[in-house]
Amino acid sequence: MKPDKSKDRRVPRTDDKPRKKASPLDVEGVDLGVTTGEIVNMIRESRERHG
Repeated sequence: MKPDKSKDRRVPRTDDKPRKKASPLDVEGVDLGVTTGEIVNMIRESRERHG
């Protein structure tokens, strides 16, 4: 079943800041000391080991 787009309640941005392309793994205000690339590599390695 496809989602009903008529119920989309997202509020449009009103600030003038340009959007930067962010990874869904990037969470503003949270610094894990690990880059997105490192997280992806950890996931790949885990999948290779545990199939």
